[in-house]
Amino acid sequence: MKLWDKVVRFGFRLLYHEMAFTYDRVSQFVSLGDWRTWQRAVFDFLPPPSETGILLELAHGTGNLQIDFANRGYNTIALDFSAQMGRIAQKKLHRQGIAPHLIRASGMALPFTDNQFGYAVCTFPTEFIFNPKTLTELHRVMKQGGEVIIVLAGELMRRNVQTRLVDVAYAVANHRAPSDMEKRVNERILPHKFHPTWHQVTHEKSRSSVITLKRG
Repeated sequence: MKLWDKVVRFGFRLLYHEMAFTYDRVSQFVSLGDWRTWQRAVFDFLPPPSETGILLELAHGTGNLQIDFANRGYNTIALDFSAQMGRIAQKKLHRQGIAPHLIRASGMALPFTDNQFGYAVCTFPTEFIFNPKTLTELHRVMKQGGEVIIVLAGELMRRNVQTRLVDVAYAVANHRAPSDMEKRVNERILPHKFHPTWHQVTHEKSRSSVITLKRG
C-alpha cells in the first residue's frame, strides 16, 4: 500500500473513531448539505413499516438515520463497531426522546440468528461492507428473498466554486468511486448468492448511487 493511501486510511479511521464528533460536520461539508438527503434515499426502496419487521442498520454512525426510522414508524436495531459513534448516537437519540436499540459489533460477525431480517440498510459504508466475511454474515442473517439496501455514494450536479473545492478534497483523499465500481462490486457479491441491482436516485441538486442485494 502506498504511503499516501496509508495516511488517508488513518485519517478515515480517526474520523470514525477518535474524531467521530466531527463526522456530521465533515459529511455536511463534503456533500454541501445533501448528506442527509442521500441517506434518506433508502426510503425509496423500503416497504411500509408494517411490512418490514425488525429492520437492521449496519454502521449506524452518529444515529441520524435511526431518528428518521423512528419518526416514520420503523422498528429497528442498529450496530456499529465504533464505540465513539455508539456514544454519540445514544445521546442524539435520547435527546429526541427515542429509545435506542444499538449494539457495538462488527459486520463481519453479526450477533443475530439465521434468517432473522427481511430488510437491512447501510449508508456510505467503508470497504467492510463488501468483505467476504460481511457478505457471508449478511446472507446468513437475511431471510430468503430479503434485501440489503446500500447507499454507496452521492454526486453533486451543480457546478460552482464550492463543488470544485469538494472535488479537490475527494481527489486528495483518493475517495472517488472508480469507473468500473459496478463490475468490481458485482464480482465480490455474486459468489455470496446475492442478486445485485444498481440504482441512481435523483434529488433536487444531486443524485445518489444505491445498490440493492436480494438474498437468493
